[in-house]
Amino acid sequence: MEQTTITSNNNSPILASKGSRIFASLIDFFISLLIGIPVVYFIFIIFKDPIIGGDVAYDDIYQILFIFFFSPVISITFICPIFEFLASIGKNTNTLGKRLANIKIINKQDGRIKKRNLLMRSLLKIPYYILCMTAIYANIVMGFIVGGMMLLIIILLFIFVFLGNSTNQGLHNKLAGTSIICSQKK
Repeated sequence: MEQTTITSNNNSPILASKGSRIFASLIDFFISLLIGIPVVYFIFIIFKDPIIGGDVAYDDIYQILFIFFFSPVISITFICPIFEFLASIGKNTNTLGKRLANIKIINKQDGRIKKRNLLMRSLLKIPYYILCMTAIYANIVMGFIVGGMMLLIIILLFIFVFLGNSTNQGLHNKLAGTSIICSQKK
């Protein structure tokens, strides 16, 4: 995996490679789903009767739709960023994925991490998740061409911002003033 430095100073931190960042994001994403889907489903079970009433046939269809569509959508859109923020404000400011990838988040200005940077970084991911889920829904409802085009636009807007810059920052990192570095110098 490629490593680049922020400045030419020998004491400067080493930026995390794109591969290690993607690896950490995938680990955190799946952990969020494992936590989020049961949480959202539990909330659905608690509030089920006031929402849909007692019609058994409708109840079964709605429950199946909720399990396979709404629960993952809500989990991905809201619980993933919340999980990342809550996991990051702990003792070592790293999620499990970041610890496994040996990377960490820092504030670009002073090299430390502040909770407001972590919160802003997590909240800035919500529009990205909403756009991704909208594209997936469009793919299911309107067909592959429309959903595929929406997903392509999202990828161009967000992923290529990350892939196309020398500091390996995603749009959420640029706006939050954070950077991802290796935890240990190599």
